[in-house]
Amino acid sequence: MIERLPRGFSTRANLLAFVVIGFFGTIAYAFATLGRYVHFGFWRLVWVAAWCVIGLVAAIACAVLFAFLRRRKRRAEAEGKTSSGTLYTVVSIAVGVIGTVVIVVSGVYGISVIRDFAEGPHTMKVTSCQLTQKEHYKPSDDHSKVIDYYDNRFAMTLEDGTTRTLTLETESSDDLAKDGGVSHTIYETCKARSGATSLTVDVYSHSWIIVDARVE
Repeated sequence: MIERLPRGFSTRANLLAFVVIGFFGTIAYAFATLGRYVHFGFWRLVWVAAWCVIGLVAAIACAVLFAFLRRRKRRAEAEGKTSSGTLYTVVSIAVGVIGTVVIVVSGVYGISVIRDFAEGPHTMKVTSCQLTQKEHYKPSDDHSKVIDYYDNRFAMTLEDGTTRTLTLETESSDDLAKDGGVSHTIYETCKARSGATSLTVDVYSHSWIIVDARVE
């Protein structure tokens, strides 16, 4: 069957690979950008769930590509093209590793999201909270430092002594304060009172997505 593949199959396969990569790349970029604006509540949980679904589909695509590359490897070896066979082997191993990592990460987060959808948010008390911010830069034409986005890292110590970390991306350092609501409460509390605090949060405990926050 492999010997009867039509001429030009390789070109079409390469084009299909580029289309698939471009498609998933575009979706991933769009969702990553959206995540900078949806930080809390039910829709953040939906956003994480969507990431898990994308990861699952990407892992399936990797499995299909892995099978295709292995078939091409056998064909190349049958034709005596040792170097091509080696290349297909290396690429297929890389694809297999990537697919495995993606499916494991998506599975772990997916289980947490499913449990949170089923159980709903829980109320917890935060006894200590610290905010640290880290700038991420993007390249510029004049080689100057241009900030692309900020990582806002909240380290929260709960009433039972356990520590949970929440990291959110924003375009500017004070976006969370400007958003109001939950964002404003957590940002101002953890920044102004870095250390001991009395913060109560309603949170999806498995994926640690905060729904509501109030100072008591």
